[in-house]
Amino acid sequence: MEVLVHHIGTGVFRDSLWVQIAADVPSDLVEIPARVPGEWREPSPVASVQAFGAAWFREQRSVALRVPSSVVLGEFNYLLNPAHPEFKRVKLGQPEPFNFDPRLGK
Repeated sequence: MEVLVHHIGTGVFRDSLWVQIAADVPSDLVEIPARVPGEWREPSPVASVQAFGAAWFREQRSVALRVPSSVVLGEFNYLLNPAHPEFKRVKLGQPEPFNFDPRLGK
């Protein structure tokens, strides 16, 4: 859904190759913030939201950050920090082809 709000109608669904990769992240490596910036659901880019993510990355607080979806209420996205020293504990699967429903590229 996050991709859709930025690219629907652009042809990116049919003109790009997409993959999906499963990731098994131990729960002790996931940070769940008490709150996110109030502008979280605003159309991006929003400086306060970018600063929030940049601080998390720079401070290396966790391997993963669980954040609310800005598009689907009640859903979450997980940001991964591959530069974190504990990232080696994340088990990544093999890339697999992913195709959006062809109706989305119209």
